[in-house]
Amino acid sequence: QRGVDVLCPQPCKGLLDPEQLHADLLMRHLGGRELLLSPDQGALAVKLRERGGRPMLISRRLTPEYPGNVALNAALCGAVAFAKPDASAPELMDGLDRHGYRLHAVRQGYAGCGCAVVTSRAVMTSDPGIAKAAVEEGIDCLLLTPGHIRCDGFDCGLIGGCCGKLGPRLLAWTGDVDRHPDAKRMRDFCASHGVELLTLGDGPLTDFGGIIPLMEEGNAPYVPVPIRI
Repeated sequence: QRGVDVLCPQPCKGLLDPEQLHADLLMRHLGGRELLLSPDQGALAVKLRERGGRPMLISRRLTPEYPGNVALNAALCGAVAFAKPDASAPELMDGLDRHGYRLHAVRQGYAGCGCAVVTSRAVMTSDPGIAKAAVEEGIDCLLLTPGHIRCDGFDCGLIGGCCGKLGPRLLAWTGDVDRHPDAKRMRDFCASHGVELLTLGDGPLTDFGGIIPLMEEGNAPYVPVPIRI
């Protein structure tokens, strides 16, 4: 309805059924036109090339058990990348270095899923380790109450999996953000960084694997993830 062209991944049969379409596990946008995809995303790679992207399939197949499912699951915030190096694909580590990201190692393999990037200098997470790492990097961080996010097949989902930027000043949510117990704190935090929250549907926040922004205004160049301001 807002004119955003949506690309969906193919189901990754190597993952557990609830995660097979989770974009934040199947793809990482390093910035510019470069994207890393899991080996089973050949059809998505074709669509990305048609739009001017340079996707590359990693060599490692994702597997259902953690940490075999988080090879691409880094959180990128400004010039900083939060990731668990020993669980990450070599292509991801090389790509982060090539694009000039400063790697901050964390114990959480679900760093990308567990981190909602508000701006290049602000994040929200319920993971204390990611929160500590963000503060150490001088990034403003709102530590949230764990849970309260639906994810089919699991006890709960993660904050990064139920949101994504639709523009530099607009953070969209899959579900009603006001049903989260920290909704007011989230709205106030985002507003302090000039970001508005957009609810895309009724019901609780639901982890669908995140929304990964690729391009702005149709024919404009690719932009990094998150959108740098």
